This record gives sequence, C-alpha cells and structure tokens, in this order.
Amino acid sequence: MAVYLAGLAAAQLLWGALLNRLGPRRCLEVGLALLVLTSLGCAVAPNIETLLVLRLLQGVAAASPPSGTHRLRASARQIGSVRAMSQASAGPLTLGASRSRTVAW
Repeated sequence: MAVYLAGLAAAQLLWGALLNRLGPRRCLEVGLALLVLTSLGCAVAPNIETLLVLRLLQGVAAASPPSGTHRLRASARQIGSVRAMSQASAGPLTLGASRSRTVAW
C-alpha cells in the first residue's frame, strides 16, 4: 500500500502539468487506460518486485482522474464511460485474489 500511495502523492504535480498541456479529457483517458493496464499487470505479476513496480505505476495512474474531472462537464456519456472504466479496473482485484489462493509466487 505504501508504494501505491507514494506514486499517488508524487504524481499530482505531474498530472497537473499534463492537464494544462493535453487538456482534461485526454488526461482522463490516458490515466484511466494506464490504471486498467497496471491493474491487469498486478493481477498477473510473476514476482513481488514486478508487483511493487506495477503498484507504483498504478498510483501514478490513479492520480490522474481527480486532477482532470473537476474541469469536465458531467454528461451522461462521460459519466457512463468513467463508470465502465472503474468497473473494468475492479476485475483484476477478483482475478488476483483468486489467483493468489491457488498459485504461489
């Protein structure tokens, strides 16, 4: 958990600068895509070192949506896409939990 929080805290300024350059929508899309990819990577991490690096990157990715969403107008389509991405990112949690019970590192 500490590695995730370190990535989350350190990336706030990074995403703030990217928000000004790329715009809120692009930052949100990139951040959510990175969050899903790192979550999937965590679910299939072959060892603890890989898991820690992916958790750090997951924290960096998780810092992006709060930075950009306050500027977005909440339309039904945008809310639906954010909800779908957050539900998709919950999948690795259940996959990882079931894998950790059956397969050891």
